Amino acid sequence: MIAYFPRPYPDEILYSLLARYRRHTCERSYKRACRALFAKKDVTASVYFQSHIRQLHQRIKHLFPYSEQELVHNHTFLPFFTAYTTPEVAQRAYESSLNNRGGALNVLLGTAANSVELPGVLKFCPACLDSDFARYGETYWRRLHQLPGVLGCHEHSLPLHESLVAVTQRNRHAFIAATRCNCRNSGNSGASVYENYSGVFDDIARAYQRIVSGKIRMESHEKRTAKYFTLLKKKGFIKGRDSVSQEKLFDFFSSYYPSELLEILFSTVDILNDSCWLKAISRKHRKSFSPVRHFLFSQFLNALPDARKKKLPKICVYPKYTPPRRELKKNREKWLSLQGANSDLSKTQLRKLNPKLYTWLYRHDKQWLSENSPALLQSQGSPGHVNWERRDTEMLKAVRQAVIDIHMEIPLRRVTLSRIGVRLGCLANLEHKLDHYPRTKAFLKERLESVENFQVRRIFHIARTEYCAGRRSKEWEIVRLAGLKTPVKPDLEKAVSLALKTYSDGFICREPLLNI
Repeated sequence: MIAYFPRPYPDEILYSLLARYRRHTCERSYKRACRALFAKKDVTASVYFQSHIRQLHQRIKHLFPYSEQELVHNHTFLPFFTAYTTPEVAQRAYESSLNNRGGALNVLLGTAANSVELPGVLKFCPACLDSDFARYGETYWRRLHQLPGVLGCHEHSLPLHESLVAVTQRNRHAFIAATRCNCRNSGNSGASVYENYSGVFDDIARAYQRIVSGKIRMESHEKRTAKYFTLLKKKGFIKGRDSVSQEKLFDFFSSYYPSELLEILFSTVDILNDSCWLKAISRKHRKSFSPVRHFLFSQFLNALPDARKKKLPKICVYPKYTPPRRELKKNREKWLSLQGANSDLSKTQLRKLNPKLYTWLYRHDKQWLSENSPALLQSQGSPGHVNWERRDTEMLKAVRQAVIDIHMEIPLRRVTLSRIGVRLGCLANLEHKLDHYPRTKAFLKERLESVENFQVRRIFHIARTEYCAGRRSKEWEIVRLAGLKTPVKPDLEKAVSLALKTYSDGFICREPLLNI
């Protein structure tokens, strides 16, 4: 229990609340502040994914008016990151934040692999700062201002400024409170961008406000896919029975949003990229997408008129970029020169030689590009029967050599299917068509290493290296050098003992090699 804890302000993030506690109690040591708040000194301070919330609540509940759930919902970013996930993932994320697994949250919620980057510094609104000092005598970090895609304060219609406080501090236990010193009202590089697209940025902020307020209902991927499919069909983007006309969708989407805005929001689209987010979000959802992309996609679809009511026009709510004539002429000449130097290549092959040039022309001069490109080649028909037996023999030879090469590498590498596939450039074949290679499949079944098998090989390698260097290592030293987690599993303990016994008997043998 602690004797004091500050009352939270509206939309204040938990990080700011804990930072104000340390400032109010005049605690100079970050670790001592962590010990007082969490009963342990090694808790990591995190702006977006704070953990150990249950431990914190147990120590402040006699001073704090909220339950654990209300603390998470009102003062963390979890409602934002889980708004478009499944209920099962949201529940797992909630449990992780309450317990000691905050570090896994960014992986669980997909933010670690998401191309929509989180802000690198904390942001503030100058008008909000002045209002806070007039009302409370201090200021604080607001949740809405730290979200990706929010460049302005929708309450005051002013661009946000970057503070001097980085999201990731060198001291991982540091909770930094907002002050006039670190929230200096200096020049803001994003001010002009916000002024150009203030309408859309204010719309994003209001949409995010509804999300963190819990007004967005969580649904399964199947239900959300069905909703988007209904909208796409209503707006005329479905061809045939259930196929999305991607070229038409990309054309209208690129006309609706200017490329500069999409770049700022880390949501550029490229029809030539098979992993483009716009293709993925318009198809069956197999993963979660950033809320900013859901906002862009849903606003785009809702703004278009129904295809049945009238012919679908090209809508440009925001100003569309018109390239200068000199730039247009220059890129046309480049494309014609590329064709002249490679007269025997098709349009697709030319596109691969200079994808940037092709994308620019496709986006800004599509009709000219279509008229000044090689004609489509006629299909040559099926290549005929595939000799899978011969392919299996060739694949087995290549895989066997790859396994030998991996075993010879220093530092040691684990023998896995993905490592072999990437090395040979045939990962898709090994993952999806391995049944066509029966001999290769049988060989891989015997030679692929589990984590424990790789740990044993590493133990023997380290023991042999230490012996050759003239050092007589103890078991705990081998465990440390091998990077084994403690407590060590019984089988690995036996492997350590056996490796030390092998090399202490006066002879050197290699760690078990494959009988290839």
